[in-house]
Amino acid sequence: ILGSALYQVMVQGQPVIISVTGYAGAMYNGSTTRINAQGNEIGQGSGAGGTNTGRTITAINTAAYD
Repeated sequence: ILGSALYQVMVQGQPVIISVTGYAGAMYNGSTTRINAQGNEIGQGSGAGGTNTGRTITAINTAAYD
């Protein structure tokens, strides 16, 4: 998990708490692996924006060191 936040928004005049979590995911297609930013939102409402924290992930092929 790269980060998580709780937001309070108003839905039809009622406060609603939304949990948003950011994480990294990897997908192997049979020959290469791609690392992407992923996200998860729990609650009602729609996205209202985002931010880039500048965090990076580096994948290192360690097969040559086995």
